[in-house]
Amino acid sequence: MKIVRQTGLILLLILLVSELLWAYSAFAQRRDWLSQLPGDSLAARINPAGRWLWPQVIALLTDAALMPGAVMDSAGSLPGVHAALPQWLNATSPCIKPPTQDITAVQSAAVYRWTDDNGRVHFGDKTQRADADDLSKRYARQTQGIKLTLDYRGWDGDTSLSAALQKESQLLYRILTRYIPKAYWRQINLNLVVFASQPAFEQFKVRQGKDAGWYAYYDGNQNQAFLAAQPQQQATLRVARHEMAHAMMLGMLGSTPIWISEGMAQYLERLQWQLSSASIAADRGAFAPLAQQGEEYFRQLVTISHRDFNASQQTLHYQHAAAMVHFLLGHVEGQQWFSRTLAYFATTPCAPYQPERLFAADYPAGLDGAAQAYQQWLMAGKYRTHYY
Repeated sequence: MKIVRQTGLILLLILLVSELLWAYSAFAQRRDWLSQLPGDSLAARINPAGRWLWPQVIALLTDAALMPGAVMDSAGSLPGVHAALPQWLNATSPCIKPPTQDITAVQSAAVYRWTDDNGRVHFGDKTQRADADDLSKRYARQTQGIKLTLDYRGWDGDTSLSAALQKESQLLYRILTRYIPKAYWRQINLNLVVFASQPAFEQFKVRQGKDAGWYAYYDGNQNQAFLAAQPQQQATLRVARHEMAHAMMLGMLGSTPIWISEGMAQYLERLQWQLSSASIAADRGAFAPLAQQGEEYFRQLVTISHRDFNASQQTLHYQHAAAMVHFLLGHVEGQQWFSRTLAYFATTPCAPYQPERLFAADYPAGLDGAAQAYQQWLMAGKYRTHYY
C-alpha cells in the first residue's frame, strides 16, 4: 500500500512539473518538442499553442481530438478550415499550426559547367568530368518559401499539372506574403494529395468518414490537402489555390478568425496569372446583393465563431467573408490593418481575438468606421480588380 501511495505521489509530481514546464515555455520550444515525436503518434496531435498540456492529452485519450478540414462544397463555393474542439477547451475556434522551417532552409540543386572535347560548354546537374566547375553556390537560392510534395494517389500523375502546381504555389506564396511582414515568413511544408478524378476522391472521402458535401479538404493535423484532378486544369488549380492558401496561412500564422481564413482563401483562389504578374477580379455577381445587410454583417462576422459561421447562414457568411477581404485589400487603410493583424497572429499564434481592439488600433474610426466603409463600398458597386 505504501509503494502504491509513493508511486502515485511520484506520478502526480511528474504531471505537475510537466504541466508547469509546458505552461511557462515559449510556443517555439513546445513546437520543437512535439516535432521530435512520430507524426502518426497521439502526442504529435497536441497543439503547441495551447496554454495547458494535460487537458489536451485527456481530450485526445477520450477521443475528443481535433477534426479539421478545409473544404469546398458541392455547390462550388470554397469553405475553409473546419475543426471541432471540446467545448471546455476552446469555445470559439480551433487552434492549429503545422510545423514549418526557416525560409533559409533551401533545397538547392547541383549546377556544373564543363567543356567537352569539341570545345562546347555544357551546364547540368550531373557530370562525370573531374575538371567540371561546381557552380552550385553561385546559382543557389538564398530563401525558399515552399517545400511542395505531390502525392498522386492511385495514378501516375500529370507532369503538366505538377509543373503548374509548383508554379502556382510559389506565386501564391509571393502574393500572400505581401501582407505578412518578412520577419514572420516561414517555409511551408505543402503536401497535396491529388486523385485522378472526382469519383476516386469521393470514394476515398467516404472511407475516411468525411462530410459528403466536401469537394476537397485540408487536414490540419496531417498537414495535407486532398483534392481531385478536374477535366480542366484551371478548375483543378482553383481548388488547389484555396487549399494551399489555408496551408500557408496556418503554417505562418496558426488559426485565424474564420472570416479572415475563408475570405483570404476565396480571394486567392480567384488569382489569374499573366506570366509572373497576377490579377484578382471581384466577384461582382456575389458581392452586389450583399449591400442589403453589409454593415450589419461586417460587425457580425468579425466576431463570429467557427461553429456559427458554418451554421444555417453558411453560404451568406462565405460570400460576405470574401467581399470583406476584397474590400479591405482594395484600399491603403485596409491593407495596413490586414498586415498588422496578420503580424499579430504571427507573433502570438492562436491568440485571443479582440476585433474591437484591433480595429480601434489600426483602422480609421475603428470597427464602426470599417463597417460603415464596407457598406458604402457595397452600395457604390465599384468593385475594382486588384493587380500584383
